[in-house]
Amino acid sequence: MFKKTTVFVVGAGASHEYGIPIGSGLAEKIGRKLDIRFEGFNDQTGVGDLDLFNQITSRLQNHSNEYQQAGWLIHNGISYSRSIDEFMESHSSNPYVVEYGKAAIVKTILEEEARSKLYIDHRQEIKAFSDEDIKDTWLTKFIRILSSGISVEKIGDIFNNVSFIIFNYDRCFETFIFRALISRFGVSEKIVSELLGSLVIIHPYGVINSDIPFGMSNVNCVKFSGNIRIYTEQAESVELIESITSRMAAADQIVFLGFSFNDQNMQLLRPPKPGPNLKNVYATTFGMSDSDVSTAAAQVAAWFNGQATVHFNHHLKCSDLFDEYSKTLTSV
Repeated sequence: MFKKTTVFVVGAGASHEYGIPIGSGLAEKIGRKLDIRFEGFNDQTGVGDLDLFNQITSRLQNHSNEYQQAGWLIHNGISYSRSIDEFMESHSSNPYVVEYGKAAIVKTILEEEARSKLYIDHRQEIKAFSDEDIKDTWLTKFIRILSSGISVEKIGDIFNNVSFIIFNYDRCFETFIFRALISRFGVSEKIVSELLGSLVIIHPYGVINSDIPFGMSNVNCVKFSGNIRIYTEQAESVELIESITSRMAAADQIVFLGFSFNDQNMQLLRPPKPGPNLKNVYATTFGMSDSDVSTAAAQVAAWFNGQATVHFNHHLKCSDLFDEYSKTLTSV
């Protein structure tokens, strides 16, 4: 278990271990989905998702042309952005881009959940969740550390010192934790649901509605797109920002997993003033250059007036971090 107050900041690289595409890959899939073109009145010539287009236009049929133009705008321009979030933020004044983009995020994420290592089709048992598929991933290693020293009788204490700030739209974390705790402790779904209700999980950009089963994409994605937020929307939420920054300031240690350290997200995380605790900060920066790693590490250290000890390692993936620092993270 974690004896020090620990905040985990989770980015797209963390879900990539389970098969969810990272920023540019996700953006490409969303762009293709919005390529809606017709020849004549009804013959579709584009490769886009016609079902999604019909969903987005059913409410305002007289604005079909505006939504189609918005789809083309995203399709043609998204490859020049680092992510769908960045693209939508730059077009936040266009309600058609924002609404269509959010619905496309929901549809794409649900489809990718269904392709992930964590998917189970409970109705048809087409694919079963396999412990073998995920045994070397970061969440498995995290659960081993989290549950160490916790008895079934004390399971209510398991999340006492941990919280999560998750920048991903998918539910890989919640889905895995739910299943893993049931298997680890042999307790009921009801008990684990209550436990997860006590765990602080903040999704700055929102998350797919929990009413939709993991990976079920045959839903009205427009109806459930209200949970998705662009940067402008969440930056204006005083309560959300305070919740994030207060936890960053109060933590004894901070762990970045698969996080890209882009300026927009760094601004969300930065505490208005350093907390009283000396910090240890750990981060996976796999694939980042030495120069960018140094810059990101210096930015984080500056949040705490240089009083934080920063461990940024671009040789480590998310699962590797828990091998490298398992004892360090759990020490007093």
